[in-house]
Amino acid sequence: MTTLSEKMGQLVAVHIHTSKDTSFKKKPVRSAQLKFPKLEPLAPLLSHVKCYSNDFKICLEEGSDNAAAQLEFNRKVSQLNMVMNHIGEDSFMHYVAAECSLFIDGTESNIRNEDGVIRGIHEIKKIFSEAVVKHLRTYDIESKCNIGHGSIYVDDEIVINSGITQSTTLSRGFMSFTEFNINSSAKTYYTEQYHKAPRGCYEAGSWSNVRGDELLVLTFKMAAYSALANFLSRMAVLLDKDLKTDGFLSMTMTNATEQYAMLEKAYSEIARPPAFDTSTLLNDERVQRSDTYQELEVLGLGKAAKQEFAENEAAFVLLEELSKSIGSDWVSVYNPKSVEEENAKHGYYDEFYDGHITLPAQKTRKGMIALKQALEQSSSLATFLIDKNHLMLNVTASCAGYDQEQDVPTRPYQCLKICLGGRPPLVQSSDIISFRFDL
Repeated sequence: MTTLSEKMGQLVAVHIHTSKDTSFKKKPVRSAQLKFPKLEPLAPLLSHVKCYSNDFKICLEEGSDNAAAQLEFNRKVSQLNMVMNHIGEDSFMHYVAAECSLFIDGTESNIRNEDGVIRGIHEIKKIFSEAVVKHLRTYDIESKCNIGHGSIYVDDEIVINSGITQSTTLSRGFMSFTEFNINSSAKTYYTEQYHKAPRGCYEAGSWSNVRGDELLVLTFKMAAYSALANFLSRMAVLLDKDLKTDGFLSMTMTNATEQYAMLEKAYSEIARPPAFDTSTLLNDERVQRSDTYQELEVLGLGKAAKQEFAENEAAFVLLEELSKSIGSDWVSVYNPKSVEEENAKHGYYDEFYDGHITLPAQKTRKGMIALKQALEQSSSLATFLIDKNHLMLNVTASCAGYDQEQDVPTRPYQCLKICLGGRPPLVQSSDIISFRFDL
């Protein structure tokens, strides 16, 4: 596999498309053998851009003119080289770091919009996009950077990903090429909280929402710091810099990794409350009276089976007891992200679903009061299963049926959801406990 810089002076295949076919979706008008121009000064980054093939694409009004085709090909390659030269400067890395700092500083105040909708993790790519635009503007170049894949436009003309770069490692955009990517762990953390957090929420700092959006803020910042660290590490390779001896890179990388570690520690303390004692669970008389426990006794499966039962089934026996004690009609533990993905897979959409009820129904409110009172007792069933110090509640609503003749929904219900605070092993960090109240 060769690089773009190695193509200089060589004859390459150039497919010529009409001037209107800027996305190259139709067949080319014709193909020609054209010389890849020699670039001076050559952008250092181009020596790292690998080519998957020897083919390139351009658009031309008069497709049969070889001289015009060579001029247009030269112009497009030179335009790419110019952009890559500017973005390969140290000052571009400074812009990315500065934009990351500004972005992180504003996270607390704008993690949700005015309608309570939480920001998508894809918005972190705006850090990179803004840095590209501001950096190129210092050279009086007006540009745009797409946050989908990092395609770069100059004066509304695509440069990356253009017909020159579509068969190269720039084909997925400059953001991907420079590895401005969020760590998988940070992405998982934020995605879990994103799917668990209510669209609206009760007052932060109250018993029903002790931590507010703190977990969302922590994980969003983690995602931004990880993308910055990955980018700087990759740029050091592309520009042949030593991370240890380069002052800016060393200081910025150290800060990003230290901040990430600090935020991850804070996240773990909040998102993973202390697990309940499984041995205490097995000794609870309500568990021992349950049909499932009696099955183990009859079968004589031994201590190992009882331990696994304690970790996977026994807690649900107590959860059902708690459900009855607060007047709930049904209780479940589920992963909201998995449910949403499954619904999307089957095209299911609940048109009566309301993601947050500001004023719950009277029956639901009575259940909330019962739960609150139980959590205030240190030895209660609720306290055993739920950590009140990290509690976040939400109430949602929907209808279980529909009257076709009257054209109205029927069997309304509300769900009191423990979005944060459920103890493992009953509840994992991605799970919600939902108490259903039929109205």
